[in-house]
Amino acid sequence: EGDLGNRLRAAGLDATLPTYVVWSGGSYYLSADAVASVLGMLRAVLAPGSMVSLDYTSADVVRGTVHSWGARNTLRWARWLGEPWRFGTTAADLARIGHRLGYGTPTVTPMHEFRRRYLQGAHAGRPLQEYMGLAALPCLKSERRI
Repeated sequence: EGDLGNRLRAAGLDATLPTYVVWSGGSYYLSADAVASVLGMLRAVLAPGSMVSLDYTSADVVRGTVHSWGARNTLRWARWLGEPWRFGTTAADLARIGHRLGYGTPTVTPMHEFRRRYLQGAHAGRPLQEYMGLAALPCLKSERRI
């Protein structure tokens, strides 16, 4: 749990209540071990019934094997800014990481599904990073460590 758990409690987290954590735009810049460490620290401090959601990108994007202009340009831009992307995954690998840390089966929604569900009418043509997704990992009751 370490420093993250202490900081969350100091900021007002009530570890007895279910909490929804949104981790947006952070996983890309960390190593796979660091992502697992953050998820593990969150799991250790969150109450049963809590949920952690994070956005993620494809492992192929991070490896540079995706032929999408948008993905290649985003990676170039991040490297130029001195913040290269280090973490990419698949829905199946994210589920394995989560299960190992005490999360339940994640709900994974790829960006093309967000487009179908939410970008309608005048917004239907708005670009989305098709190489990204959102995962919501539920905290299981039996794995919580206080």
